[in-house]
Amino acid sequence: MAIDLAANGLSKDDTLIIEIMSLAYKANLATDYAVFVSFDGHVSMLRVAIAKSKKEYQFKLAETYLLPSCTATQLERFEKLERIRGRLQRLLDTGDIAACGMATVPECHDLFIL
Repeated sequence: MAIDLAANGLSKDDTLIIEIMSLAYKANLATDYAVFVSFDGHVSMLRVAIAKSKKEYQFKLAETYLLPSCTATQLERFEKLERIRGRLQRLLDTGDIAACGMATVPECHDLFIL
């Protein structure tokens, strides 16, 4: 049964975060990648990371953070959430990290900002 998110008083950002978490869950089931999503409520930080595989989960291929302080406006935050959602959807659709617009980060695990 689908949940009517708007009826629960959730904002567009809230809805996107829920969709991102759902896509990450589905990508974990449907691909060989290990996709991690964490939300730190005390600082409103969202982190999305994609690892090489479930066995090699320490080797991150892509990673991004979204902090309120990193975006000047609510619109910028919403747009970044939409980009993250879109890239996870492409990962799920194609099963290929390169096809979804994410590049492999250097071995030192620098952040790849989506």
